[in-house]
Amino acid sequence: MTTRVFVPLSLTDLRTLERTGELAPPAGGVRQAHALTEALRSAWPDGDEEEWEYAALLTAAQESLELVAAAAEDPTTARRRVAALDVDVTVAAPDPDAPETGVGLPAPLRLRDIEAWHVDDEAAVPAARAAVEAIRSAGDAEAIAVALEACLDHDLGWYATQELDQLV
Repeated sequence: MTTRVFVPLSLTDLRTLERTGELAPPAGGVRQAHALTEALRSAWPDGDEEEWEYAALLTAAQESLELVAAAAEDPTTARRRVAALDVDVTVAAPDPDAPETGVGLPAPLRLRDIEAWHVDDEAAVPAARAAVEAIRSAGDAEAIAVALEACLDHDLGWYATQELDQLV
């Protein structure tokens, strides 16, 4: 049995995937990702499969901006970037320190396993840039939350795996 997992990425991560075909787990040994989890079902009992999966995607998308901020990437090219893939449920172990959608991927993220990309279009760049700048300024949590929430006004585009070259 597999589950759909959404992995937040930075532009640097996409470039590494394009160049080498995989991303090793980070220093802690587990890559943060998001999925429809039992914790999410419990927290939102009135939701359905599609809504829960979309919540996991959006959580990963918002988290990708934190990666961009941490990677010191140019904020003028900031976009939310997410890889979608299906993994064995035994691989996607729940992450107790993450939101209800949080899971951890201990194995390398391989380009060949990715099913699709979800990435902001050009119209979302100003909102994404503002969010990255708010995160970097280490301002108050409310200002960061407002900047991240503004990104939700933009839909993520869907890209086939072979369109990676258009995203880097």
